[in-house]
Amino acid sequence: MKSQAGIAILLAVVAYGLSDALLAWFFEFLHALFELVEFALDELVEHIFHTDRQTTQMIVFYMIVLVVGVSVYMLLRLLPDWCGTIKSNLAASGRRLKGEFLDRWQATTVLNKMKWWGLLTVGAGVVLMGLFS
Repeated sequence: MKSQAGIAILLAVVAYGLSDALLAWFFEFLHALFELVEFALDELVEHIFHTDRQTTQMIVFYMIVLVVGVSVYMLLRLLPDWCGTIKSNLAASGRRLKGEFLDRWQATTVLNKMKWWGLLTVGAGVVLMGLFS
């Protein structure tokens, strides 16, 4: 069991250390993919319409603007529904967690309650001392 926890901690540290490199690689990959699609559209438009390079690039640019604009519009249309769903799920989770916490708190002995309040008070004091010193 301890070795599994050690492996999990090691993987978390490695993931944290590599996250910057992986994120940079991911964005480089997305950029290369975008350039590939743009180049393919350039060649297709130039072949179909027999246009020069500048006209082709303008046509492809406006095609990309249209696709991005329609995508953003559709996302904005879906966003209120998603936000409502997330809000209701968060509210339900909050009510459930509050009920579980109150059930545990009522089942706790007075001595343990005093320990928790003492820890909370000391912790808040340490945080405040750290902020204002």
